[in-house]
Formats: sequence, structure tokens, C-alpha cells
Amino acid sequence: YQRRVRDTDQPVQTSPPTSAHPRRSQGGLERASSSLSTRMETVCVTGATGMTAALIVKQLLEAGYTVRGTVRDLSNRRRLAPLLDLQPAGRLSLHECDLKTIHQSPHEFADALQGCTGLIHTATPLYIPLTGDKWASSEATGGGLSEPLSAEDAQTLQIDPAVHGTRRLLELAAAAGVDTVVLTSSNATMSGLEKFDSAREGCLMSVLDETDVERCCELRQWYRVAKTIQERVAREMCAAAGIKFACINPDAIWGAAITPHLNLSHAVLLEFMDGTRTQIPNSYIGGVDARDVALAHLAVYQKLRAGEELSGRYLMTFGFCHFRDLAAFLREEYPWAKVPEESEPDSVLGYRMVPPDADCTPVEQELGIKIRPMDQILRATVAALLEHGHLCRE
Repeated sequence: YQRRVRDTDQPVQTSPPTSAHPRRSQGGLERASSSLSTRMETVCVTGATGMTAALIVKQLLEAGYTVRGTVRDLSNRRRLAPLLDLQPAGRLSLHECDLKTIHQSPHEFADALQGCTGLIHTATPLYIPLTGDKWASSEATGGGLSEPLSAEDAQTLQIDPAVHGTRRLLELAAAAGVDTVVLTSSNATMSGLEKFDSAREGCLMSVLDETDVERCCELRQWYRVAKTIQERVAREMCAAAGIKFACINPDAIWGAAITPHLNLSHAVLLEFMDGTRTQIPNSYIGGVDARDVALAHLAVYQKLRAGEELSGRYLMTFGFCHFRDLAAFLREEYPWAKVPEESEPDSVLGYRMVPPDADCTPVEQELGIKIRPMDQILRATVAALLEHGHLCRE
């Protein structure tokens, strides 16, 4: 039986799973019939306790939607608290589901999806090798790595949940009558090209780029591999099933957070301020505010539901800056922080050569969203680190 939290006033309850099995056609999936009623829609959000997902849930509730959120552990009240604090008045239910076990326990996701018109899929394991110990303890990542995963571990931990888990999830969504899907993808589905990794002069990154999966396999860049195949599979499956589909492709997600746990991008910045990192990487990094990413998900969902024609892929980043410029900004804005001054000769962080320009015009032109600039994002990130006790001002 699947445990559920129905709203802020009710304790964890149990309810029997709802059986749902997708019907198959020669084209792949056959979407269960559903009619659009005048009642308010229900949207399922996977990975609801994630930094961005929690903001998506918040915006959906504020817009009047009923939300079904999937989480990996309903007993972790600390992670659930920001969602329960939203006071959804019965319009939020949380379901214990895990992409890693979706094939063994499909009824968990089937129950969450039953009666939903939309699915916003944010949940994906994240395994990226970085130095330092703060990000390694981040609750929002797959765990700390000193080097890339082996091919075998990458298949089990990173690729299978992202690709095969998503495939099964979309089968269940089609069977439940979901007709609109928004995927939280990544600019990793665009950035895994030789022209970006070794460029010695500027080039343009846009939604027309697609990561070279074979090359990334050779380089053991498994997150790029997983997200690229995931996005491709999701797009093809939704097209075959007649499901409206679009994806959001953010760079590193920084900025404001209602969730107390440390995410990867915040952990990277934290190490620049608390003395953990003693050298400045000789590379570049980009990013985007979680509030803008969440708003993009809502805007895309509403436009798809309204039948608007969209390009369907949205790169989001403020651009790219060298880590020495990031360090200089932090040093000036927060003189009490322990920002490193010495540069390191090489780095596994960010772009090692000349960073690309980024074409994010579809976000502004189609969605009406102006991406926040770097300085605003960094200030919001530091405020979140202080608010949630990850960083102490000395």
C-alpha cells in the first residue's frame, strides 16, 4: 500500500494502489481517453521535494491547480516541511515513489497519476564528479564522487532511472489519461559537443544543439548521456501517444530556495565562501535562478494546455562567467566570506576553454520570461545558504 499525505491538516494515511496498465499500439503508446471538464486540473510533479520542483508545486498551487507530488521518502519530515507549509487546503497530496523501483512497483506512480491531466517530470538522479566535501553531502544529488562512475554503475545509477524510469512513467501517464507533459531537462542535452568543450573562440549554444552521446560515453560524461537520451525518448513517446510535450533546459540552478537541503549548485558556491575551496578553478560556469525555471514550467504547461504552438525546447542560463569573476564578486559583496584568491591550473568545473554564448530568446519571446542576471542570482543564492544554515557569517 502506498502512503500518502493529503494535506497539511491530515497525518500520513494509507490507500490501496490504483492499477493502471498502458495500452500499446503500433506507434508505441495509446493514450487513455479523457475529457476536459470545467473542474480545476490536477498536475503530477515528480521529485517534489527538489529545489526547483518545490517551487513548481508552489506556483501550481498559487495558480489554483491540484497537485500530486511524488517523493522518495514520506518519513523525511524535514524535506516535506516546505511543501506542507504551503497550506494547500487539500489540493496537495504526496506519494512515495522512486524511479529506481518503478518497474517493480509501478502502482505507486499509477496511483499518483490517476486523474491527472498533466505531468511535470523533474526527478532524475545526479552523479557528477566534483572536488570538495560540501557538495558530496548534498541531499539533492546522487552522492559525492572523486571520479566519474564506471560504465556499469552509470547504467544502473544514472542512465536506467533517467531513461527506462522515464519510459515506464510515460507509459503509466498515457494509461492514466495525461495529455500534457513538461520535462525538466538540462542544458547538458546541448552542451556535450566538442565545439563547446574545446573551443578557443566564442560559439553559440542554442536549442538546435544536441549532445553527442557517443562522444560523452567515451568521456564518461554520464549525466549528459542520461539526460540527452531521456529527453529524446520522452519527446518520441509523447509524439507517438498524441501527448503535448515540451522541455525546459536549465543550466546550473541557483537562486532562491524554499527547501532546506543543499543542492549541487548551491554546494559549489558554498565552497567558495566557507574556506573549503582554496583555489579558483580556471574555467567558466553558467546558471539560472530556480524561480525563473519554475515559472517557465508553469508557463509552458499552461500554453500547451491552451493549444498554443510552441518550439518546445527552452535553454535557460544567464550566460557564462569565469570563476575568477565569480570569486571577485563574492569577495566584494561579502568581505567576511573566505573566498579563495589563488588560481588552480586545471579544473573539472564548468567550461575549460572559451565559453559559448547562449541563445535563450525563446524563453523571453514565447514564455515572456526575462532571465535574472548573475548578480541577482548570486545574492539570492547566498541569502538561501544563510537562511537554511549552510553558511554562517563570521
